[in-house]
Amino acid sequence: MVLVLGIITVKHGIDKVDFRKLNFGLTIIAALIICRFFDTNMTFAVRGVLFVCVGIGFFIANSMLVKKRRANVLNMTDDEN
Repeated sequence: MVLVLGIITVKHGIDKVDFRKLNFGLTIIAALIICRFFDTNMTFAVRGVLFVCVGIGFFIANSMLVKKRRANVLNMTDDEN
């Protein structure tokens, strides 16, 4: 249920080009992953790889949103000319 909430929040953040909603949704998902670290018997290496993947996910999602925001700004500028 919480995972679905995180995914919906990420989708709303991307649709509305809102960094706060996007990062809040990603934080919800990351919190679930962190809880799983303590729940299962994973090796230290697997935990490290998952931690890096979460960081890469944050980076990719934010960079995609920056590109979308720039495209929206350029389209608005082109429409005015």
